[in-house]
Amino acid sequence: IFILDMGKPHKILNIAKSMINFYKKKKITKSYSKIIFIGLQDGEKIHEEMITSSDAFFTYDIGKYYTIVPQKKNWDVDKFVLLFNATKVQSGFSYNSESNDQWISVEEIRVLIKQNIDPTFE
Repeated sequence: IFILDMGKPHKILNIAKSMINFYKKKKITKSYSKIIFIGLQDGEKIHEEMITSSDAFFTYDIGKYYTIVPQKKNWDVDKFVLLFNATKVQSGFSYNSESNDQWISVEEIRVLIKQNIDPTFE
C-alpha cells in the first residue's frame, strides 16, 4: 500500500475563505459572501487517518510516499529498502490530520491558486 505524503493539511474554512476571495476578485460572486456552519453530517469525519499507529510496524518512508508492506513477507524487504531508499518510521507513528500542528494558511492557499489555477491572482 502506498500513501501520498500530502504535505500540510488544509482546513476547509481556509479553503472557503480563499475561494470566496478568488471569486470576488474575478467578479464571479457578490462582494459579500457569508460562510454558514451547519455542523457535521451523517457519516462525516472531522479527521482523516491514513496510517494508524498499529500500521507503523510495517511502514516505511520513501520520500513523497509512505508504504505499508505486508505483514507476511514473501519477498526481500532489504532489497526494497535499498531500491527505494526507504526509512522505517518510528514506533507509534501515525499519519493523520488530528495530530498535525502545521496547517496551510489562507495566504499559502492563495499562492497555490496563483501557481496552479490563475497566474494573475493576487
